[in-house]
Amino acid sequence: MFNRVRRTSIEINRPFQIPGFMKVFPAGRYEVTTEEEPLGDSMSPVFKRVSTTIYLPRPPGDFGLGNFFEIEPAELTRLTMLPPPE
Repeated sequence: MFNRVRRTSIEINRPFQIPGFMKVFPAGRYEVTTEEEPLGDSMSPVFKRVSTTIYLPRPPGDFGLGNFFEIEPAELTRLTMLPPPE
């Protein structure tokens, strides 16, 4: 059986930082990829999360591709729960 990959889009309402990373990223929509591996041979599929990554594009005018950073799901939840700026 193969690993399962899910891609979703999240909305972050205000500028944010990722723990351990100095740069501040703008509010906006970001792509998140979660990879899960199957556990055993059960009658119903059971999966375990292997990794969750967020794609952070380069700022406008900056050349090159963006970066993928591994992030904990709890941190993603925290970022999406931030209230919009007043």
